[in-house]
Amino acid sequence: MFQVGVVLLAAAGFFFGKNAAAAVAALGGGGISLILVLLLGRSMRRASALAQTDARAGMVILYVGAVQRFVAVLVLIGAAIVLGKADPLALLVGFACGQIGNVVSAQIKKNTGVKP
Repeated sequence: MFQVGVVLLAAAGFFFGKNAAAAVAALGGGGISLILVLLLGRSMRRASALAQTDARAGMVILYVGAVQRFVAVLVLIGAAIVLGKADPLALLVGFACGQIGNVVSAQIKKNTGVKP
């Protein structure tokens, strides 16, 4: 899992560069990113199955999934910062690294056919 490796590198950087709390925040941001990937996969599977019979309904599922992910990002990052007192910079860097890792992983898989 390339995405997890990238997040772990970011967390290690915050651990050695700042403190353990920042490293945990970076891991939390990566966890949020992973949740979004799982939500994306779920909505893609549902839309694909539904598109076989009704293409319009499949498209609606994709839009609803996008809204779900947007709301999830706002709620989870907000809760981590406000309720969990997470370091905002570390949290956002962990989240960004998770998203970038996901994109790079998808490109590797697309170009080579091998899942990193």
